[in-house]
Amino acid sequence: MRRLDFVDSLRGLAAIYVVVYHMVLLPDPNLLVPHWADAIAHHGGTAVRLFFVISAFSLCHTMKEHTGRGQVRDFYIRRFFRIAPLFYFMLVFYAFRDVLYFGVWHSPWLWLKSILFFFNFFPDSASGIVWASWTIGVEMVFYAVFPLLFPRYRNAPALVALLFATLLMSVVYHEYALHLLPPKEAELFYGFSFFRSLPCFVIGMLCWFIYDRYIDGRKHSAELGLALILGSLWAFHALLQHSMVVWFPDDYYWQAIIYSALLLGVGIKPLSIFVNRLTRFAGKASYSIYLLHPSTILFLFPVYRWIYGLGFPVTVSFLASYAVTLTAVISLSALTYRWIEKPGMRLGKLLIARLSAGYSPSRVGTTAPAP
Repeated sequence: MRRLDFVDSLRGLAAIYVVVYHMVLLPDPNLLVPHWADAIAHHGGTAVRLFFVISAFSLCHTMKEHTGRGQVRDFYIRRFFRIAPLFYFMLVFYAFRDVLYFGVWHSPWLWLKSILFFFNFFPDSASGIVWASWTIGVEMVFYAVFPLLFPRYRNAPALVALLFATLLMSVVYHEYALHLLPPKEAELFYGFSFFRSLPCFVIGMLCWFIYDRYIDGRKHSAELGLALILGSLWAFHALLQHSMVVWFPDDYYWQAIIYSALLLGVGIKPLSIFVNRLTRFAGKASYSIYLLHPSTILFLFPVYRWIYGLGFPVTVSFLASYAVTLTAVISLSALTYRWIEKPGMRLGKLLIARLSAGYSPSRVGTTAPAP
């Protein structure tokens, strides 16, 4: 299967963007941010929509390439072994961290919901045990339904119809949350819900359809790619100014559309500012970066206080803190990617190979593994 380096690079940029967002917001009080970076830093959470768009885009690309018997089975195996090993490792880490650092014990029921990846459907656990892991719960549910959606929605009218259907579903689920819970709790529950994020995945599928049908393997002018990139950046500026509240009840789905335009633009013209060795590596380790960065930031609180206490201008303190954070997060992520993520993926491939070769438990020890 042909790798799409620009997709990996944008995934890496999304991970790096989320890091600055939480670096600013997690400390109490929040870190001071220079005026020029304030709106950008405080909108780092929008990068999650880029994750969702890229996830659906990549799944469509992968599913198109994988055909034949056992396709759906192999899809589920690949997804489980891509996500579960590191997530379960982080659950164990948080078990110790939350007891030792906060004196908090999580209930067996909460552990079960987390292990089975359906914690987003319950108001008392929507955010998950692992910080920022609500997106993992959303992703895993989308993985569960994706093989049902992909064969049925392979053209523009069908995907547009699906998009509006999921938008209406999100409205209904929002009303359900407001009926179930007090307003503040309802908004939090809805914000972490699968149904709010589902339209973003469908936008990612539509983005892939445009790329596959009209861009991939075709020669386009660099100006078209540049126009899409600059147009998405201008639209993102409008988003920062809160000027994108039209058609949708909030700007959540505009974020997905803006990032889809950026994805298509970079696909046509992979500018080095977006696609380079650093962003490609960050893309490979983006899952580790995403799960490791909140706790890394927590443990760096004293370092931030020391940096900001040196008396340098806010810009210098902010950039120094970000540099320290990225260095620590990427270094740790390189380790977990090497020792947890990659072995997990290899284990999934081995299981697929054995199942494809007619492997059965009764033959363990008598049959050599498939090469």
